Amino acid sequence: MKSIRGVLMNEACWNPLVKQWIIVTEHRSTRPWRQGKKQAMFKCPFCPSALELAYLEKWSIVSLLELSICLVEGSLLVKLLELDAYSVIEAHGTCRVVEETPEYKGDLCTLSLDRITKVIDLCRNEYIKLFSLSYVEYVDTLRDRGNEIGVLVMHLHSQIHALPLVSLRVKAELESIKEYYGVAGKSLLYSIVGCELKKLEKVIYENDYYVVIAPLYAMWPYEGHVYPKKHFTSIAEVISGALRYLTDALRIVTAMYTALLEAQELNKDASLS
Repeated sequence: MKSIRGVLMNEACWNPLVKQWIIVTEHRSTRPWRQGKKQAMFKCPFCPSALELAYLEKWSIVSLLELSICLVEGSLLVKLLELDAYSVIEAHGTCRVVEETPEYKGDLCTLSLDRITKVIDLCRNEYIKLFSLSYVEYVDTLRDRGNEIGVLVMHLHSQIHALPLVSLRVKAELESIKEYYGVAGKSLLYSIVGCELKKLEKVIYENDYYVVIAPLYAMWPYEGHVYPKKHFTSIAEVISGALRYLTDALRIVTAMYTALLEAQELNKDASLS
C-alpha cells in the first residue's frame, strides 16, 4: 500500500464507520515468507547463527527490536491528512521480539517452567519500560505460533507491541469494567471468575493465583481465558511469586491446544486414508 504522500511512511488511518484507527505501512510487504519455492531459500533470523544475533556470543533468552515493524519510534505527532471524515496521522510506537530459546522447535509446554518464568519476567520488564514512553498508550504481548495464522518465522518467539492507540475491543472492555464497578461496586473480572468457580462447569485449570476458563460468552471454538484470582491492574504489578503460577497456567493451556490440534490432524489423516 502506497503512502498518501508517495513516500515510505507509517500511518494510522481513521475509520469513521467503526471509530477505530487502522495502522498501515508499505515496507511490510518485503518481509520474508516461507511458502512455495522461497521456503528453501529462507534462513531463520532467530537461530543462533543468524545475522540479527551475530553480536551475541551466546544467549539463552533475548529481546530484539522488530526490524519489520509497522510503527515508527518518536514522540512527535505528525498529522498527514485531515479531509472531511478522513484523518491520517503518523503511527508512533515500537515492537520487541522475545526469543525464548535458541532451539528452533518447541512450544511453551515443551520448555521448562524455570525458563518460561524468565521469559514472562523479561516481558514484564519490557512492558514497564515501553509503557513509560510518552507516545505509548497500550502495550500488547502476544505469542506467534504457526503459519496457519500468518506467522512468517516458525522459531519459538513472542512479540511485545507498544502502540500509540488503544484498540476498539480493549477500549470496550475497559469501559465495561468501569461501568460494572460503578453499578455493582465490585470487579467485573472477579464476578466472571466467581461464576465459573462456583459452577465448575467450564473451569479448565486452576492454581493458587490463576484460573483458566472457557467463558460462557466465548466467541470462538476452543476459546480459553486466563484470569488472575487476585487483583493485578497489569503485568507490571504481578509479584514475582505469582509469575511462576502464570507460567504454569500458560504452559497448561499451550499443552491443551497442542494436544487438541494434533488429535484433529490425526483424525483428519485417518478419515482420508
